[in-house]
Amino acid sequence: MELSKLTPEERLQRKRSEGRAWQRNNREKATAAQQRYRATEKGKRQRKAYSERNREKELADKKAYREKHREHIKARMRQYRKDCRERLSEYNRQYNRTHVEQNRQYYRDRRQKKQSINTVRYSPDVVYAHVSKVISRAFPRHMRDDLISSILLAVLEGKLLLDHVEKRAPEFVRSYNREYDTFAAVSLDDFIPGTEIRRIDTIAAPEPYELEEV
Repeated sequence: MELSKLTPEERLQRKRSEGRAWQRNNREKATAAQQRYRATEKGKRQRKAYSERNREKELADKKAYREKHREHIKARMRQYRKDCRERLSEYNRQYNRTHVEQNRQYYRDRRQKKQSINTVRYSPDVVYAHVSKVISRAFPRHMRDDLISSILLAVLEGKLLLDHVEKRAPEFVRSYNREYDTFAAVSLDDFIPGTEIRRIDTIAAPEPYELEEV
C-alpha cells in the first residue's frame, strides 16, 4: 500500500514495525546506537525523567530480575571477584585511607547494635524493666504492653539501640496513635461503627430545670 493512502496513525505504526524489524536483524548496530544516544546529554535527561516517572516499576523490575536470575548473578559476581582481585583490593585500600572516620563510626554503630541485640537475648528481664520505666504508666495497660513489645522487637531487629530508647520512645507512641486512632477527635454526627445510629442520638436530652419550692 502506498504511503499517501495511509492515515497518520497507520504511517506511524508502519514506521515502528520497520524499526523493530531492523533492530532484530541488526542487533549489534542497534545496541551500539542506543549506547551512543544514552551517552549524550539529551539521552541522559530523558533517561532521568523516565526513571523519575516510573520509579516503582523500575524497582519492581529489578527485584524480579534478581529473584529470577539469582544463581546467575552470584556466579557472575564470584567470577568478577576472582578476575579483579587486585583491582578490588586496591580500591578497598584507597577507600579505607580516605574514609577513616566513617569506617570507625560504622564499626562503632555495628558494635553497639550487636550489644543491644545480645542484651535483649540474654537479659530480657533487665531490658524489659528499662523500657517499662520509659513508657508512661498513664497509658492504658494494653497500650503500654503493645508499646513495650514494639520497642523490644525494634531492638532485637537492630533498628533501635538501647541507648536511644528514651529519646525515640515518642516516635513509637505517635506510630501507635496513627495506627489505632487513639485519642482522635470524634464527630457526634458520625455513625457508630457497624450501626446506623449517630453518636449524638445516644445522648439523652437534659431534663427541664424546675425551680425549687421555698
